[in-house]
Amino acid sequence: MKTMNRRTFLKTTAVSAAMTSPLLASNIDNNEDYKAIVCVLLEGGADTLSMLVPKYQLEAHGKHQALRGEVTPSMASLRSLAGSRYGLHPQMPKMQSMFNYRDLAVVSNVGALVQPVSKKELETNTNKAELPLGLFSQMGQQNHWMMAGHEDKGWAGAVANALAQEHTNVSVGGVNLMQHSDVYDTFMAFDEVEQRSIEEQLEKVATLIASRKETNFPKRQIYFVRHQGWNTQHKPLDEMKQNDEKMVAQLDTVLDKFATSLTQLKLDEKVTTFTMFDSSRITSADEHGLNHGWGGHTFVMGGAVKAGIHGTMPNIEPNSKDVLPNTALIPTTSTDQYLATMVNWLCDGKIDLHKVFPNLKNFEHKTLNFMV
Repeated sequence: MKTMNRRTFLKTTAVSAAMTSPLLASNIDNNEDYKAIVCVLLEGGADTLSMLVPKYQLEAHGKHQALRGEVTPSMASLRSLAGSRYGLHPQMPKMQSMFNYRDLAVVSNVGALVQPVSKKELETNTNKAELPLGLFSQMGQQNHWMMAGHEDKGWAGAVANALAQEHTNVSVGGVNLMQHSDVYDTFMAFDEVEQRSIEEQLEKVATLIASRKETNFPKRQIYFVRHQGWNTQHKPLDEMKQNDEKMVAQLDTVLDKFATSLTQLKLDEKVTTFTMFDSSRITSADEHGLNHGWGGHTFVMGGAVKAGIHGTMPNIEPNSKDVLPNTALIPTTSTDQYLATMVNWLCDGKIDLHKVFPNLKNFEHKTLNFMV
């Protein structure tokens, strides 16, 4: 990936001046034609299946717990969602408020797919369904999320190519395949992401967006943030649960703080923030944190989001048609459909999604309905 050669620029312009409080920016224009999407990668195998669990369905919660065991939050601890029989993880009070006030969507059971596939097809090899490379490996699935079927660039890089503009892509989370373009540079805001917390990264995103005119950024942008620390392989159950609770609470807090910054900048309807993961976790109660899974849940935040639970909720229970023998969840929504929905919104429907997501041709619905 090519990197920006103007890193010193950040130290000498209004960007650095605004670092203490990006909300001091005076260039707010409600009619400005600007949009951005902010990708938050939950890296290392986030247990997204414990973030959305049946709450007002005693039988469904019991079956979920029968498969997943002690990692399943209790019904009483789950946070209620307006109009839903499901509840959020107990460490997500702020995201609960966002959902109930119509600024948060959950897209269920998303995962790496080349084409739709069922458990029966996988078990009988019917139709010889093509599967993603590196399935059940963290890096294999991360590459699928980021490359989206390309060999020489990522999907965000393909968007930059289609828009034919510099600095479409800005990374505060380090070098990544998603934003790689064979034509345009990625603006690298942080070189050493390992030393940066997700809070610092999102603060940097808010600063850069607030200073977009001073930095001469284009009207359409894609930001990349990396939230590390989800990996719990080979950890005992108690340690794994403690780590998950800490990570979920951190995600809840920083997303709320970032949303507040965007609201104060009057950009909440112009910036959409979304999560993606690399491998989720398997569902078996006997394999706590030991193996990477497949399908999982994602979150989309912003004023342009249609709140609610979107996609097909899986049956997470023993012998389910949605669960493989290794207890990985078979995705019902592809990463391409999920990402294409936000790219379509970002580009006002004026981009050829098939050039950005080559595998879209294999799916009946090219985009979903969680964006306005």
